[in-house]
Amino acid sequence: MNPVRNTSDTEIVLIVDDVPENLSLLHDALDEAGYTVLVATHGEAAFARARQSLPDIVLLDAVMPGMDGFEVARRLKADFLTQNIPIVFMTGLTETEHLVAAFAAGGSDYVTKPIRPAEVLARIAAHLQSARQMRQARSALDAFGQGTVAIDRASRRITWQTALARSLLAEWFPQTGGLRRRVCSPGRNRPSAPGVTAKRLRNGCMPMARADCLPPCTRVAPKTARRRG
Repeated sequence: MNPVRNTSDTEIVLIVDDVPENLSLLHDALDEAGYTVLVATHGEAAFARARQSLPDIVLLDAVMPGMDGFEVARRLKADFLTQNIPIVFMTGLTETEHLVAAFAAGGSDYVTKPIRPAEVLARIAAHLQSARQMRQARSALDAFGQGTVAIDRASRRITWQTALARSLLAEWFPQTGGLRRRVCSPGRNRPSAPGVTAKRLRNGCMPMARADCLPPCTRVAPKTARRRG
């Protein structure tokens, strides 16, 4: 089925928890606050529902039978449709290694159990505000016809692109789905820290920053830019 994008003013929250009491507590608090609430009781259902409904934020239990919350988060972040949805973990695990695992899996934040609805509402509001600002920025880039992409430095994968960038890359590199990479000489343009970088397409080429890995950088070039010599 095709995903259904939320076109109303009411923001959608997907709650994922295998404990009915937690679902009931959060559902009532969020519904009273004016959110549209969806629920899932296990990881597989959460992933499917997120892809179908495209919620504005996900409240995700870290520890569940079967597919746990960490794996759900990794799958959501690896999927083009859901990778930009903020994820707030709910966990009774407070050891540093568990919290680090939550952020490594793609979590934006976490709350500890037992759940305190007022805290959850405050955190949701903050993350939704950030997500709204990001969507507005992307819409503005599309509206002004900017050819811009965002690239994860570590994986060298495109995480977001404007409509113009998508069409240009598809036109330049149809045989490779829109891109081909050319390795720069070692030691050039090594970034100081990993992360995501956004570059504008200019004159048919776009340098791509990379994390500290070998080779140190790549370059996207059009089909017409052949290496000489």
